[in-house]
Amino acid sequence: RVRSVIEEIVDQKITEEMLSSVIEKSNRVRKVLAKIRDLSYGSIPTPFPALETQICEMLAIHFCSDLDETINVLSHVSDTIEKRIKKGEGVLEKDACRVVWVNPVADLRVMNILEDMGGALAGTEYLFRHALIPIRTDITPMRALALIALCDPMIGSARYRAQLVIDEAKKYNAEGIIISNIPGASHCATESVVIREEANRQLGLPVLEITVHPIIDSSFAQLRSRIDTFFEVIRSGR
Repeated sequence: RVRSVIEEIVDQKITEEMLSSVIEKSNRVRKVLAKIRDLSYGSIPTPFPALETQICEMLAIHFCSDLDETINVLSHVSDTIEKRIKKGEGVLEKDACRVVWVNPVADLRVMNILEDMGGALAGTEYLFRHALIPIRTDITPMRALALIALCDPMIGSARYRAQLVIDEAKKYNAEGIIISNIPGASHCATESVVIREEANRQLGLPVLEITVHPIIDSSFAQLRSRIDTFFEVIRSGR
């Protein structure tokens, strides 16, 4: 049904070959992005800034309408990170507090606050997590796309998403978890509580829950204060 509607809008037949070709390119994006995440989140000192890393992740959603250029940009980022790691170079101090960030924020200046206060990204968990998972190529394209859509974290239970966050923290040796809630957003109803419970039960990690408005000017000082205090908790537990 989705394909039929799109065909009507663009006035062109969408063939299985066309879908397979786009899936192949999409998987190239997901593959290089996975490498960027592993290198950036798993290396000390951190070789790439948080704001730029999050922009890379967001490219996986719609490629800024240019798949080929997205692949070029991400490949260049990956090469840059690899060179920095080989030279032992980083953009942050080695003792930066390593945290998993849950939920994207509209105002990415928050990532600068994170680093200014002495933090570093060590994993993320977004509502578009299914845009990071490789799409199967051993089944028909439409079925593959349907299955990847069912990987949307909003479809599963809050406990399922909490486990995704825990797995991310384990993978990149995070020291804490920050959950940014969006005012009025329906997807932030109960999962924060469950994530906190599971983080404490499985890993004993501290969790900070903050509210981040679309534009942070009015809450800039408060965000700095709360994040700074949270990092003091992490440092005291080392």
